[in-house]
Amino acid sequence: MKDIAYSDKYNLEAVFSLTKAMIEEKDLYSLLRQIHDQTRRVLQVDRCTIFLFDRKKNELWSWVSPNLEIKEVRLPIGQGIVGQVAATKEAVMIRDVADSPFFDLSWDQKTGYRTKNILSVPMLARGAELVGVIEAINKQYDDFDDYDRSLLMTFASLAATAIRDVERDMEKEKFIESVVRSFGETIDARSEFTAGHSQRVATYARNFASALGLSKQEIKVAYYAALLHDVGKIGIKDAILEKPDRLTPEEYKCIKDHAAYTRNILNAIDFPDDLKEIPQIASSHHEQIDGGGYPSGLRDNQIHKLAKMLSIVDVYESLTARDRPYRKAMEVKDALKILVQNQGTCFDSQLVDLFIQKHIYHTELRVHKRINVDLAIEYMVDPEGHVKEKQIGKGRVLNMSQGGLLFSSDVIFPVHKLVELIIYIPDDRIETLAQIVWCHQIESKKKFQIGLRFADLSFHTQQKLNRYMQKIPLEPDCHLIFCL
Repeated sequence: MKDIAYSDKYNLEAVFSLTKAMIEEKDLYSLLRQIHDQTRRVLQVDRCTIFLFDRKKNELWSWVSPNLEIKEVRLPIGQGIVGQVAATKEAVMIRDVADSPFFDLSWDQKTGYRTKNILSVPMLARGAELVGVIEAINKQYDDFDDYDRSLLMTFASLAATAIRDVERDMEKEKFIESVVRSFGETIDARSEFTAGHSQRVATYARNFASALGLSKQEIKVAYYAALLHDVGKIGIKDAILEKPDRLTPEEYKCIKDHAAYTRNILNAIDFPDDLKEIPQIASSHHEQIDGGGYPSGLRDNQIHKLAKMLSIVDVYESLTARDRPYRKAMEVKDALKILVQNQGTCFDSQLVDLFIQKHIYHTELRVHKRINVDLAIEYMVDPEGHVKEKQIGKGRVLNMSQGGLLFSSDVIFPVHKLVELIIYIPDDRIETLAQIVWCHQIESKKKFQIGLRFADLSFHTQQKLNRYMQKIPLEPDCHLIFCL
């Protein structure tokens, strides 16, 4: 902009630094941290808060300055100084907040902080799309001036483009993951014996890859490949999948065909370049180190490393998950013994050792944490599943993860229906829709335990839940918790 002194080396370096972050940074919270820190440093202000636009709720929510006493601020568009900036898409510079009719003194009264002056500018992507607002508070050695406003508007323009690009990438990732997960769940749902199998195997695979120190990209590929590894079962007859007895040799041959079907189905999908290996990995989960596997009879070095991991977690999950009509679910120690006995023939020896040494078998979907604090929820459920005439009740959360929760209630819940939830966590609340996965009556008590899967967590809510989960101490028996 014409009134920005680009000859000012200090500020120019800050602009370059933010531009570099805009190009390279793919994590939203890391990006916001850089924007926050650069704004405070260059403008020499006491505080800076970044507000992001929640399009679904038509309101602003704050990525809060680390030293701010208030946990989070949510504002409707048009309310307060920040809301006005968002509504008009015009910067506001206030040299003395006492002169502004929009300044809300209650924030200072809550925190004991004294706000003197404010510079608030909109973050507009491509010049028009509202992404949020940057608010700088209390210039340290002087009042804000036109130069500060122009400089912050430049920062805001760069920040808006970077934030929106990262948000779009995250929305794309979320969409891809939801499609992949739904595909896996659809296949698993064909048989009551395999319900949840793909999701549990995928969680094992993700945790295994993470424990091995693989890159984020490799972890993602391992997770997606695991979710899709049994998609070829769509070509297997229900009579075989649902058979309550042991399979005949002919039926077993049909079952084995599912790996080739998986390869053919996934090869027909035009995966992005960073996911191109998924068909190969997913379809190779029955290949063996000695070449005795299927569908291609690959040997040791011909098998993708992630496929070797997948074969281990797939077998372990199948052995321990639940009773089958023709056999009981195995104890952990017995399943691990089978893996060890087949090292070097079916499974990669080193990977089996690491699976056991790093206790990957304890992570499954049972990374769900056992809540050892009082955590209340308020639920609203329509027996018809339409979520309109709402019955409000209260329950206590027993276990929770980023994927769902288990809670107790005095009433029975209709399985597969949707329920609106408000989860009360310390100093905050989480609102979401969830699907009722199961409802069991507790023996000798007039209570029910209900398993729910979150249905529509926004990115912001996911981050809020993640931060809360990280603060909860893990109980020793956390791996015994229910699975969704």
